[in-house]
Amino acid sequence: MEENENVEQVESTETVEAEVTNEANNGVAENKVVKFLKEKKKWLLIGVIAIIAICVIYNVFFNVKAKAKKVVKQYIAAVNKADAKKLIKLSDPYGVYVFGTLDEDEYDDFWKEYKDFIKEKDDDYDDVKDDYEDSLDKDSIKKAKENLEDMMEDRSIKVKKIKSVKKEGKNLYKVKAKIKAVEDDDERTSDMEFYVMKKGLNCYIVSAGI
Repeated sequence: MEENENVEQVESTETVEAEVTNEANNGVAENKVVKFLKEKKKWLLIGVIAIIAICVIYNVFFNVKAKAKKVVKQYIAAVNKADAKKLIKLSDPYGVYVFGTLDEDEYDDFWKEYKDFIKEKDDDYDDVKDDYEDSLDKDSIKKAKENLEDMMEDRSIKVKKIKSVKKEGKNLYKVKAKIKAVEDDDERTSDMEFYVMKKGLNCYIVSAGI
């Protein structure tokens, strides 16, 4: 009987020692992991920051199609709200003029023509500049807003879907959008085409039509 008890005590002691050893080993392993993470924390943080920076840089400098979609949505929203000042700010007056002088097969030359127009500053440039500055006059904006409010009375429009964004030339994009218009209880959808120019870090509307 005593022999069995001694055997059980030995087995129990061995089990406890094994558990202590495992805990000690686990503790060492955990300490190594913690130590590794502490040592690498700085580099891990730098890596995360780098990834975020890359995403920001891409969106700011290179994701032009997303910006082209955004400006179209903002433009339609401004029409819906009769926000005349916002509409003016979302368009580039010189881009509107230059685009209007080009045939469809000349869209690839848009950016070159635009830069030449800005550089030469001829009489047409002065006229566009004067008209633009006049449109920003407080009374002009008030009148434009009133006209928009009359036009949008009992009506609403919004972008239902951006169907496509296609590059037409340097810094020029064509955005096709499905627009939903509601008047009273009558709801209709129609496709519209917008031409958008990229200038600096922003995009501007230069043409909108069916």
